[in-house]
Amino acid sequence: MDSENWESKGLLLFTQNRSKEALDAYNKAIQINPKSYLAWSLKCDILCNFKRYDDALNAIIQALEIRPDNSDYWLKKGNILYLLGKYEDSLSAYTRALEIDPKSEACWVGKANASHKLKHYKDALDSINSLIAIESTIKFYWFIKADACKNLNLIQDALYAFNKATEFYPDDQSSKFVSCILQ
Repeated sequence: MDSENWESKGLLLFTQNRSKEALDAYNKAIQINPKSYLAWSLKCDILCNFKRYDDALNAIIQALEIRPDNSDYWLKKGNILYLLGKYEDSLSAYTRALEIDPKSEACWVGKANASHKLKHYKDALDSINSLIAIESTIKFYWFIKADACKNLNLIQDALYAFNKATEFYPDDQSSKFVSCILQ
């Protein structure tokens, strides 16, 4: 079989919850074609499922060496670095992803979360504002904004963002929980 066939087989195996066999298929695809960015990326996904984050990071770095203009790969790198507690590096990866695709909601969330972990609350708020400019109807985004505003002691803005979030699902229990955090 050629590399693409092994990739396809890996995808099929993964959809059947046969992750170990899928990983073996991606490794065979990579052996045949070390420049298969898709196989490297899919291998990264499997390794993340196994919580083998260092190996997953190496796999996505290989994919990025082949396709450095792929914002999804930069997002994966950012997410893995975040999980590894390397927040500065994750922030750099999210920033690079956003240079390629400035409308990526997942990248804006990642950048906001990494900024928050680094206690760069103004940057977190700026990221969330950029995100809300793209998509303003997601309750979760408004909760993130409320938290960022609270950390900056912008209480009126935090309450506004919280109220905006609860407009979407006023009876949601998580809304009641978050209200306790903001008080």
